[in-house]
Amino acid sequence: MGVKWNLPERMRSGAQMLMPPIPSESDSDIYTSVPESVESFNKVESLDYDPIENYPYRAFRQQVSRKPVEGIVIELRKWCVTLIAGLITGAFAYSLSRAANKLAQVKFDIVSDWVLEGRTWVSYVTFTAFCVGLVTISSILVAYVEPVAAGSGITETKAFLNGANVAHTIRIRTFVITTISTILSNAAGLFLGKEEPIVRLSSIIASGMSQGGSRTLRFGLKSFATLRNDHEKRDFFAIGAAAGVSAAFGAPIGGVLFSLEESSSFWNNDLTWRMFFCSVV
Repeated sequence: MGVKWNLPERMRSGAQMLMPPIPSESDSDIYTSVPESVESFNKVESLDYDPIENYPYRAFRQQVSRKPVEGIVIELRKWCVTLIAGLITGAFAYSLSRAANKLAQVKFDIVSDWVLEGRTWVSYVTFTAFCVGLVTISSILVAYVEPVAAGSGITETKAFLNGANVAHTIRIRTFVITTISTILSNAAGLFLGKEEPIVRLSSIIASGMSQGGSRTLRFGLKSFATLRNDHEKRDFFAIGAAAGVSAAFGAPIGGVLFSLEESSSFWNNDLTWRMFFCSVV
């Protein structure tokens, strides 16, 4: 048996204004489309940045603490990976810029002789076709091979450093497609810079090296087992971002500040020194 409320007219009209509207049959498409939009978030997972408190891990840490030599080896391994990541990042940034400039120079060399000979239309059509071809190849690679490689990658970098594990962010295929599309797009003359993709690619290099293996290539080094966790991967990802800014702009302190102020939400003193060391290298 229902309860009938005897409310005044003023209170009854106010209550009706606060009540949500009852969906009608015409609104059925809106409510049925909600699960489909939610499915797009299934590819995004959270990274495990919380401290591990289970008993096996506590026993492992106690065992390491009883063996000071093993703890020193782990720290030395981190610093060695940081050094190698800095060297590879600098060499890679230089190679990427060099390749883009060289390909652009080839484009100009092809049409320069025709321009001097007065064959303006031939040079114009060839120049345009060359640029359109490079952009088409770059677009096809990003759209059909690895869509995650679209954009500068700064958004994915910030998301990863704040705990969102977007699928295929640090995969080898993403690294390769981003590298190729960056070179082709810059050589084609688009209004794109190499700096932001270099930051993303440097993060992939550092985080991938810290894991000592690859799921795509199906190999892994047992000596890097202590570094295969989300915490270490996040730290080296931040180190790679700082090294990328340093390699792109020649500003190691700026790279550390970028990773500290703009990207990372987790920080410690040891990470600061390793990040600065990698950026200087």
